[in-house]
Amino acid sequence: MKKILLGIFLILGVVSFAAPSRVNVTKIKQDGHMEVINNDNTYSFGELINENALLVVTYYVGDLGSGGVKGVSESLKKEQLNSQVKYIGSGESEAGYIHKLYAPEQGYYFYIVIGKNQKIKNYVVTGIFQTTEDLSSKNDLKDIINITVQEGEKYLK
Repeated sequence: MKKILLGIFLILGVVSFAAPSRVNVTKIKQDGHMEVINNDNTYSFGELINENALLVVTYYVGDLGSGGVKGVSESLKKEQLNSQVKYIGSGESEAGYIHKLYAPEQGYYFYIVIGKNQKIKNYVVTGIFQTTEDLSSKNDLKDIINITVQEGEKYLK
């Protein structure tokens, strides 16, 4: 469990300020989720799925620029790559983009999800699903995208 949380904190970093105004932080906390990042343009919360899996949802707020959501997707992928993380591949569904990475030393797979459709303008729902399982089927990856996007969108006001 500690390795899971440490991995997520290393990927995302930890800062504490004021959450974006359209994120229902009260409901997130009432539902028992752990706050990871809280500042003016980024808010993240984490939840333990089971003893081997963790989901961290992040809201990025701001102008997406000319690349739009696809640009955010590519940027997030590049930010996560280093000598300890291997890029496995990517895909997409109607709901979002997904990038699969693997950290062999820790034995964890990271599935980075970026929601395609913005429920609120300039609010992008992203998530990192961390697990020991190698999920490769199209249905598994589509499920990860859907779960992440739905979990993120339910806390937008």
